[in-house]
Amino acid sequence: MFTKLVSLLATYTTLAAATSFQLRSYAPKEPKLHNFWVNAGEQRFWVNLSRPDTYCPDFSGASCPPGNTTVVDGRFSQLKTLMSKGQRVYLDPYGVISYTVGDDASAASMPEGSNFNCFRAVTIKAADSSQEIQILRFINLDDVSKADQSFFFACPQQGREHHFLRVRWTSQHNNRDWHLDWDSQCTPLEGLMLVESDVEIGAHQYV
Repeated sequence: MFTKLVSLLATYTTLAAATSFQLRSYAPKEPKLHNFWVNAGEQRFWVNLSRPDTYCPDFSGASCPPGNTTVVDGRFSQLKTLMSKGQRVYLDPYGVISYTVGDDASAASMPEGSNFNCFRAVTIKAADSSQEIQILRFINLDDVSKADQSFFFACPQQGREHHFLRVRWTSQHNNRDWHLDWDSQCTPLEGLMLVESDVEIGAHQYV
């Protein structure tokens, strides 16, 4: 019992100390979208995209991070890159999870009506009850009674093999058409799973 307790404490200490994470989709009831890596590309996040879209000014690659995984902080508020201005994760006005380019000209540029710093990590028991995991949930300030709901969805895009991530939220309440495609096209996820990254910095820049 003591050994098990020490092991659990060590696990929690590691998670608490970790500052860099990768993401996996968490949707036990949707096998086609469950437990896949999430990667950045074209300023969106995609389920089961084989690798992220990245840029490194050193074409030899000698001075750049690996660039083959998408690495974020524990609140999914920043991409972990070498960009001096950082690359912020945000929701666009229609709930699509996006990220800033991170260069000097557009480091903090987001469309008007965007939402940021809007995710939190919670600990739950995995669907198979084998272990506890950390997943991200959307902070829904519009209705705090729904704090236990995920609000994450995976949505198809015409001409693309993969689904992009979206949150059922909008700042465009006067636009009555924004929600029409949800039930017929987008698949609900129970959250995004945080997995400690082997590297602290994922790429020079995600593009």
